[in-house]
Amino acid sequence: MSPAETFGREIAEEVATCDAALASEGVGSVLLAVGPSTTVTRTHARRLLTAVAEGHLSFKAVNYVADALIMSEDFDWEDDAVATTIFFLADNSRPPTREEVRDALSQLDDSVR
Repeated sequence: MSPAETFGREIAEEVATCDAALASEGVGSVLLAVGPSTTVTRTHARRLLTAVAEGHLSFKAVNYVADALIMSEDFDWEDDAVATTIFFLADNSRPPTREEVRDALSQLDDSVR
């Protein structure tokens, strides 16, 4: 089992609880832990995109993580490309296609720091 799959199993209950609340009440909640200030890097963003592209982590799980990163005051972005990636993953209007995820990965790799 890949690290992404292990992580997905670890947060599965939180994601399911959030999804159930969204379905029944129209509002879900993301659990936010207080932690040290952390900079989300291109490596972090790349790992999330790759996990989705390779099917090791569901979009629902990545979407949940992206929402938590955005809502928490403990995370900053290394640069605009990272912020763009995280906001792309937080968009829950519909799951992105595999091609859209690969395009986002390519844009992250091609963007100027």
